[in-house]
Amino acid sequence: MVIDQGIHGNLLVNYSGARAGKNAAACNTSYCHSDGKRSAGMVVSWTGGTPITNCVGCHGVASPAAFTSVAGEPNYANEGLGLFKANSHATHTQKLKISGVSVTGAASCEICHIDTVTTAGTAILSNANHLNGSVNVKLDTAKAGLTADYNYSTRTCSTISCHGGGSPRWGDAASAGCNACHANLSGAHAAHIGNLISAGMISFYNFTANRSTGSFYRYGCGNCHPAADDTTHRNNVVEIILRKNKPGASYLVSLNNLITTDTGGFTKTAADNFTCETVYCHSNGRTTGTAEVPVAGDYRQTPNWYGTFTGNRCAMCHDNPPRYAGQSHYVAESSLGDNGVRPFAETGHMTGIHYMNTYVGNNKNGYLGYSSSGNMAHGNSALATTISCYTCHSGIVSSTKIDTYAMYDTSSDFRCATCHKPGSRTPLQAGEITDTALHINGAKEVRFAPITIKTKAQLANVANALGWSRSGGYKTDTSYDSADLSVATWNAQSKTCLTACHVNQPGITWGAQLKCVSCHANQ
Repeated sequence: MVIDQGIHGNLLVNYSGARAGKNAAACNTSYCHSDGKRSAGMVVSWTGGTPITNCVGCHGVASPAAFTSVAGEPNYANEGLGLFKANSHATHTQKLKISGVSVTGAASCEICHIDTVTTAGTAILSNANHLNGSVNVKLDTAKAGLTADYNYSTRTCSTISCHGGGSPRWGDAASAGCNACHANLSGAHAAHIGNLISAGMISFYNFTANRSTGSFYRYGCGNCHPAADDTTHRNNVVEIILRKNKPGASYLVSLNNLITTDTGGFTKTAADNFTCETVYCHSNGRTTGTAEVPVAGDYRQTPNWYGTFTGNRCAMCHDNPPRYAGQSHYVAESSLGDNGVRPFAETGHMTGIHYMNTYVGNNKNGYLGYSSSGNMAHGNSALATTISCYTCHSGIVSSTKIDTYAMYDTSSDFRCATCHKPGSRTPLQAGEITDTALHINGAKEVRFAPITIKTKAQLANVANALGWSRSGGYKTDTSYDSADLSVATWNAQSKTCLTACHVNQPGITWGAQLKCVSCHANQ
């Protein structure tokens, strides 16, 4: 029925309608040819031009486009959570998986718009739900989960299987990212990734970067899981690949022990018992991808992923201290004082300079002892500095929480637990990493502490002790010698140091067998 005879039969083409728009020269500005968000679709003409044959023509031609629309999904830029043009279509049409099977392109449309498009997503199912001025979301519960639901006011999905039962919000990448499915990971994940996921630091699968800092270890998931193949993600299988030459392997993974299969390098004996055996991050740190060839003992079996580990923590990976061949942390039989008769003296960079054989002096017999007060060779920081890990690895390990588990499993004179008990002033305790970025990073970080180091091991003539100065007299109760360790240097290529600890003698080489004259060339 004609409702206005004044504009009927007037020899003009008259068009009208609540959603028709007012520009006869550009129909794509009308609602029915727009992207549904007040922006124009593809240019159309009543009398000719390119016909619209798919969904892309109206709401997949944003200008500028944030991405290329593959199925007609709106491709305008995401304005963000709660805003008019919030947009999360790209991740749904490009990355969606249901029960481990990829459902991308047009086939993904029906999962959220079951009453609007066909199963294939290439045709309109119901005109009543299309061009009606509304965004119609109804979830296919057979695919999204029987209890899956969508809240229009908050634009939030709930109990939806494709997001791990989480509650992602439209336009909010953080709520639909890794945290949506992996917010509560099991076992030792917290110790290995810290807040990498919860803080939104990771935004894509096969992330391998090391974002460790401070007290947090943050290793990308791709270091233990597949690092290149997206088909292994969201497939209902937890896959562990520790092979050092796997596709996409990071530098840290390249330092793993060589295995030839994707199923090797770890042992799983039960659902709650899992250990690794070939990973660099649980090795003694000897091999760093240069000339070192792995030998037995370099790679350690980790604690159970689902268990806990306390006590002598550092020994778990690299002994305490490291004792592999070619190092000087601890040498069981050194050449110091070698008189040709075994056993030769043990030595190490621990406790203090000559702390075991510093004489009382001044015609008195015996050695100085160990105590937190008085004239002692070790324990009284006012007279003798304790040499610990932080002395040569400053900024990496704590300078206040000294590890007293050194040589714990031995009968060595360097065994701290001989004196340090749980109730001691400095108790039996594990050390503490203060900057994880410098620990397990594929490098051997040597950084001398910027401290004044003190010792009771005084030479009779202080002038012969290059780099040292004397406070008080020679071997009196309150005297000591001191040196500035901040000026010490380390050459990583030649593995040599120049420090007052070795009386500033050149040629002090890490791993070499030193003799007394190596340091005391002037005496």
